Amino acid sequence: EQEKIIANSNQELSELRAKLQNISVLRLNILKQVKDSIEDEIGTSYTPDGEPLVDIDNNANLVINNSLLFAKKSSDISLEGQALLSRFAVAFEKILDDPEIRDYIDSINIEGHADIDGTFQSNYTLSCERAYSVINTMMQKNPRLETKYGSFFAATGYSEFRPIDPGESEQSKTKNRRIQISITIKDTHVQKIIQEYLDDSQQSIVNP
Repeated sequence: EQEKIIANSNQELSELRAKLQNISVLRLNILKQVKDSIEDEIGTSYTPDGEPLVDIDNNANLVINNSLLFAKKSSDISLEGQALLSRFAVAFEKILDDPEIRDYIDSINIEGHADIDGTFQSNYTLSCERAYSVINTMMQKNPRLETKYGSFFAATGYSEFRPIDPGESEQSKTKNRRIQISITIKDTHVQKIIQEYLDDSQQSIVNP
């Protein structure tokens, strides 16, 4: 009887873990769809140092190398960058048009990151301005995205304080100058899954 109870508990925990993992995978899948959509248009492109211009990092964030969007120390988006962000804007609209996906998303966060050159104050200002420029450009290129889903987008800057390469070489600085896009999933969905598990467990205790 104890073995049966333990087996049932393990199965329930496995199912709970699978549901929570599905939510985590959803973030990755959304950004992968965006990345694939962009690469269908421009192909897989790299910097002169061999770094991908658009990539997904280990934390399921979409990373755009700044060299594709901005000149050094500038928040003005290049013509090439504007063309790229136009495609991003269309890709995000298509994804958010799916009500099931949209229901899970709390926000799409555009994050600006700078390198270690300059003061942290100037880098903070620059990283914020770049994030705002990305959002504004996407909305300008695709007004439907702003009209339908503008409330999903947020911008923030992190100065030089979240490097992906701790080195001080020019190659390291190039990696760290980037725009990062992350998806925040609504907490209510996670809480609902956990609460359903707790309710089912309690019911099993009351009615073994």
